[in-house]
Amino acid sequence: MPTYQLLVYVSLAAGIALAVVTYALARGDKWFFIGALIFLVIAGGAAAYQMYLTSSLKKIAFFAAAPTNVRFYITALALLVLLIVRIPGVWNRSGLGNPGGGKGNFTAPIGLVLLLTGFLLLTAPMWAAPEHVVDGVNYVLVLEVPLVVNGAAMMIGGAVLVIARRLLTLRTRAMGNQ
Repeated sequence: MPTYQLLVYVSLAAGIALAVVTYALARGDKWFFIGALIFLVIAGGAAAYQMYLTSSLKKIAFFAAAPTNVRFYITALALLVLLIVRIPGVWNRSGLGNPGGGKGNFTAPIGLVLLLTGFLLLTAPMWAAPEHVVDGVNYVLVLEVPLVVNGAAMMIGGAVLVIARRLLTLRTRAMGNQ
């Protein structure tokens, strides 16, 4: 039990650190990449170790240790995307490698992330049900109101961010024609 508690603390600390790294990315700080790399490896390692412990205790397959396996998959996917973005051609086109500090316009990518996250929150009762149904009761529905409110807010905010630059361009052109 103390090992599991320690893993929860490590995962929580890594999650908070990754929120700080995400803020650094939005600000255009240069250190965000190495920070994201370090904390994704830590979070992924903690999830993998917890999957190992759970699969050993329950005598199940390593990748069947829900819900930790989902956390591991998401962390591994984020790490893979981070490494793909670091490929020089992709890195330079993304604006993240600007020598002038990298103060790029990230409204569209952040908007897409908000849209995807909002969609995942809205659909959570469907895809999370297999691991959260006990005696026919879907315990994800306990959080139905926050999931719907936050998911809808994220999708609306994401849509606004995705189209914000285009709307500003249209407004500037309209003001210039007057």
